[in-house]
Amino acid sequence: MIVDPAPGALVRDPATTLAIAAGTTVDENDPYWARLLVDGDVAAASTGTTAPRAATSREGAEK
Repeated sequence: MIVDPAPGALVRDPATTLAIAAGTTVDENDPYWARLLVDGDVAAASTGTTAPRAATSREGAEK
């Protein structure tokens, strides 16, 4: 999952203790990041910064 810190929030990576930047990739199953997401300290990054998703069979089919 890609996250952005909330405006005005200083969010640190627990492994490095460095402040995270917008567009930081984190483990969505990690309780630390899940809690920050629920509390509003981080937000899922906007769709423009996420990796493109794979096409499904219907999306790739010719018309």
